[in-house]
Amino acid sequence: SMKHTQGPWRVYQANGFTGIDYVGGETAHGIKLRSIVARCHDDWLCAEHPGNALDNAHLIAAAPEMLEALRGLVAEIQNGGYVPRLEDSANSYQAGRAFGLAKVVIAKAGKGEE
Repeated sequence: SMKHTQGPWRVYQANGFTGIDYVGGETAHGIKLRSIVARCHDDWLCAEHPGNALDNAHLIAAAPEMLEALRGLVAEIQNGGYVPRLEDSANSYQAGRAFGLAKVVIAKAGKGEE
């Protein structure tokens, strides 16, 4: 099983930072539990890529759902489930590359579990 902070993750902005957190569960006294997943530093720390912090945060926040979707697609294809009809060999090649990349990305996401 995955050891990363469970999703869904959300984007927040506070004190000059753009970040990603998870809010879920609560204490016995009804206080919501919050876990900061990551911070994307704003422009003053990254002059090479100005204005990217919020976009990066949204991409990172979508990671748990993207990983779940990729796993589901790979499992469905490997189990002989639905495979889109491909009109020519060029499309078939592209679909094969995408399937291979999906498996690589899933493995990369699990590196922290080793």
